[in-house]
Amino acid sequence: MAFNNFLLNAIAAALIVMLAKTLDIFIPYIRLDNIIIGGIMLLVPGLSITNAIRDTMSGDLVAGTARAVEALFITVGIVAGSASMLKIWSMWGY
Repeated sequence: MAFNNFLLNAIAAALIVMLAKTLDIFIPYIRLDNIIIGGIMLLVPGLSITNAIRDTMSGDLVAGTARAVEALFITVGIVAGSASMLKIWSMWGY
């Protein structure tokens, strides 16, 4: 049984933020925002967005909408995972 894309991307984004914040504790003068953005950019569904636009422009509206919604769910999972981990770290005082 495999995870769905939402949970997989949420967990991956949370791990990226957790590792970056842990690295920030040991090396205090790093650019934390650049590290988090660099890690999260690997998760962004660029191909799904491109295929959604291509399908929509070629006239296949159902497939284009389905791919766009899939890309939206992946993006929401990334945001949910990273935001929840940032909130947890801020509640701990880091």
